[in-house]
Amino acid sequence: MKIQQKTSYKHNLFLLKILESIARTGSLTNACIENDCEPTTVSRLLSGLEKELGMDLLNRNKKPVQLSYFTVSHLPLIRRIIRLTDELYASAEQAQKTENRTIRFSLTTSSLSHPILAQIEEFSLLYPDIKVEVIPDRAHKAVLTGEVDVAIVPYIPEEDNLEVRTIGACLNLLVASPEYLAKRGEPKKVTDLKEEGHTLLLKRKEFYPEAEALYFKHQTYDLFSGHWYEQLNNGKILSLNKVNSPGKIEKVYVGDQNGYIGAKTGTGIAADLPLSFIEKEYVSNFVSCPI
Repeated sequence: MKIQQKTSYKHNLFLLKILESIARTGSLTNACIENDCEPTTVSRLLSGLEKELGMDLLNRNKKPVQLSYFTVSHLPLIRRIIRLTDELYASAEQAQKTENRTIRFSLTTSSLSHPILAQIEEFSLLYPDIKVEVIPDRAHKAVLTGEVDVAIVPYIPEEDNLEVRTIGACLNLLVASPEYLAKRGEPKKVTDLKEEGHTLLLKRKEFYPEAEALYFKHQTYDLFSGHWYEQLNNGKILSLNKVNSPGKIEKVYVGDQNGYIGAKTGTGIAADLPLSFIEKEYVSNFVSCPI
């Protein structure tokens, strides 16, 4: 089987415009003048397209050269292709102008959303021609891939090719519902977590640094090793691992949303829960744990 090198779509569209021009102007020469091109180049490209299609596009037996019967019978289709292509390019150009006036803004669930949304609304009033599209909870990688233009993230990215600016501190809380504390008991010190058999809902999220330990005064609970420590007044470290208790700590790893739902429904104590999730319900529905 003989494989022919096909002409590009760009050349094909150009040649269709040449054929349409020949139909209107009456000659190949006039068509080339209208499209600012050389007749010899056009003739060579048309010959290649004829071989690709297996059909004559020009009747070269007549002087001047005229369109073939095949081309004349398909002029409506040729003009339709040209018109639709022009519409496509015009639409793409308009869309590009619109996109250039759009800021894709990623807002993390770890931040207070209401003040930021208010600032976005104020910005939109000052710059009505610029659209701000809010996309929820994307990591900094979304900026690198072009998915968003600006992202608020609760950590510091390590990549050097990003413009990173600190705009504030993330306020996370250790919270539980009153119903949960009534059932399990309210922990007053770190070791109460085991003695009362509490469930900890720990945040695990891409790029976000996980909580390493819980602290209360001089007591520490290492979340990774499960070891307990207390720093004495003389500077020595006292191990609290031999706590005589039938209870145990259950650790469940969740994201922001599941941590919020788990705390609200009494599943456990949510660690690292962003204030943005409970800012309106904080006083009435949740209790902040002292640990």
